[in-house]
Amino acid sequence: MQRSFGVLRGSRMGVLFLGSLAACGGGGGGGGVVLEGAVVTGHVEALGASEVGLGDVTVHLGSQSTTTNEQGWYIFSDVGSTGPLVLRGEREGHLAGVETLDVVAGGAYHVDLVLAPVQASQTLSAEAGGTVSVAGAEIVVPPGAFVDAAGAGVTGEVEMSLAVVDPGASAQAGVAFPGEPVGRTTEGELSPLESFGIFAIEVRQSGRLLQLAAGRSLEARVPIAASGLATAPATIALWSFDESEGLWDEEGEATRSGDLYVASIPHLSWWNFDAPYLGQTTCVSVCFTGASGPLVGVHVEVEVPIVRSTRGGYTGTDGCVSLDVRAGSDATLRAANNGDPPITRSFVTQELITTTRAVPPMCQDLGTIDLSPSVAQAILTWGPAPSDLDSHLTGPGSMDRFHVYFGNRGTASAEPYCVLDTDDTSAFGPEVITLHRAMSGTYRYAVHNFSGQSSHPIETSGAQVVLILPSLGEIVSFTPPSSNGSNGNVWRVFDLHAEGDRIVGYTALGEYAQTSSSTGPAFEP
Repeated sequence: MQRSFGVLRGSRMGVLFLGSLAACGGGGGGGGVVLEGAVVTGHVEALGASEVGLGDVTVHLGSQSTTTNEQGWYIFSDVGSTGPLVLRGEREGHLAGVETLDVVAGGAYHVDLVLAPVQASQTLSAEAGGTVSVAGAEIVVPPGAFVDAAGAGVTGEVEMSLAVVDPGASAQAGVAFPGEPVGRTTEGELSPLESFGIFAIEVRQSGRLLQLAAGRSLEARVPIAASGLATAPATIALWSFDESEGLWDEEGEATRSGDLYVASIPHLSWWNFDAPYLGQTTCVSVCFTGASGPLVGVHVEVEVPIVRSTRGGYTGTDGCVSLDVRAGSDATLRAANNGDPPITRSFVTQELITTTRAVPPMCQDLGTIDLSPSVAQAILTWGPAPSDLDSHLTGPGSMDRFHVYFGNRGTASAEPYCVLDTDDTSAFGPEVITLHRAMSGTYRYAVHNFSGQSSHPIETSGAQVVLILPSLGEIVSFTPPSSNGSNGNVWRVFDLHAEGDRIVGYTALGEYAQTSSSTGPAFEP
């Protein structure tokens, strides 16, 4: 059974929920347990295929791993705050997408990844080396250049792949840029970077990633980004990406030859042609508020097209964030909460040269923006069987009660102000229902075993529902009761109670019901 779906996206967005962390019930009995860690969700897509999810991506966050569903969604439901974490997405035929983030206990973060497809690949002899032409680039490989993960020399044929990204080509290409456009110079100073193109080279043998042997290097002749071709300098610093810190490290220099940069590459990773511009920055600050006051953990991006880069950061406890960006430049501000549709603002950065490290910082104040978050979000995941569990939310409307599920995915900008973001029919999930606006009454969330109870009961599915409630300051986890004496195929998970436009409470249900369809009284209070 195939179904289409609608997706509401954000980019590297987060919101921190503060408040009482009291559990509302036990785990295995169907009650809700407030999570102590953070929740990280996101959407993965391929560069050049905007809004189209990329399934079967292995996503790593620190020591944890998961796989995206067929629409490209992933979730980590209880992440400890252990300092900067590397988020890495891997899929055959694509170069890895990498971001770094700090998480705070009780936070809910939405981080999108964009993976660059391998644009071309070519085989060559590891013993003999040679020259290969890949995706408009020319790579000169010396003999005996490669070793395996254990450091042993490699013989036989290897496959070299390359992807080249122009970070100024689109907003999506900017997301594909690994980490932030910030580099550590050879003097150890941190500086924002103006990119003239990024690229990555991978070499594999029988699917295994290889690396360059000590003392070996590749000569790379790589196209300059089209968006920076007119102003690309004759020589430029070369930078490699340090995944552990999310920083670019200066490593040598590239020389321009026509529309190409020529450089010596001492190891295989993401590489960047960048000009640092620390002495040309200005500080920009902006604050965000919602119905409950300052919004903490909102991810804010400022895109500056002239330097083909986007700076990002999270708001603090005062709901504000300050960023160093290029002075005297056209810029676009983007911000959202936990995957909500982002808001955008265009502005011109001030001419005053300053940084966030100045005292006082003398930031350009963009003011306080009302950015009320969605009132509730429920995320369903489960194990390898059954293949199809379905999320359902019913609730009050101005005329009749609404019912959002795979057959009626809802809308965000009009009633019911509720959307099923993704629907998974091949196990695991996640499935995401977001309630953007509430009205007085009772909402009920339930899970239907569309595949049927006969072979794979819902109570043994390994299902988990994570409920995010900004107004209550809680992130709650629910699991199905282990006892299902009636063999019901509907798990009634919780009721939400709304007064006006706010969720004021919830009731953990932990009960089963029976239905012969995907609509009807089994899903209503």
